[in-house]
Amino acid sequence: MNGRGSRRPGYPPGNRAHWPGTAPVNNYRGPTVAPPNAYRTHPGGYNDWCVIVCASDEEWRRLIQVMDAPVWATAENFTTVAGRLRHQEELDTHIEAWTETLGKYEVTERCQAAGVRAMPVQSAEDRVEHDPQLRHREMYMEIEHPALGRHKVQNAPFKLSETPATNSLPSPMIGEHTREIVEGLLGFSHDELRSGFTDDTFWPAERPRFPYQEEMLG
Repeated sequence: MNGRGSRRPGYPPGNRAHWPGTAPVNNYRGPTVAPPNAYRTHPGGYNDWCVIVCASDEEWRRLIQVMDAPVWATAENFTTVAGRLRHQEELDTHIEAWTETLGKYEVTERCQAAGVRAMPVQSAEDRVEHDPQLRHREMYMEIEHPALGRHKVQNAPFKLSETPATNSLPSPMIGEHTREIVEGLLGFSHDELRSGFTDDTFWPAERPRFPYQEEMLG
């Protein structure tokens, strides 16, 4: 709308909020916690980022252990939230030097196991193919479609213990369930169904029918 690009070079996809009263560079940071940032991860592609947030000094000490206790992390500049806020540029440089040696899911797993807040930045493909939580919940399941082949589709996003819900059938072919509806639900006879396919009621008479429709009318 204003003619400016929606992405900033060197940052992950999407916009970052402008914190009031801050300089144009790195203005996404708030004045309460450090680190709060998205860090590049291996191998450095477009979506290779992991968000890490330490909301307290205790969480920061946990992150230090996750990073194998590097000497720089014990410097006086970084021992308190106030100190880390004053030295965020240096802090981020050090943390990213570590995250760039690992994949975003490994960074996430190590941090979460230690009680440090972390989440990977994910594309749609990441969520379908790589997200460990969605894989555990069987969110995307492979289904065979008669025309399109075998592909992953979204499963039911909720889990019910007494009445489990799953998506087990592919999307229907055009007219695939005509007989089920016309005869089963509406109560027409099979002869009436066949007549409907020749008089333009259920299918254009001039248009060739699909093999499964011919089988349905047999």
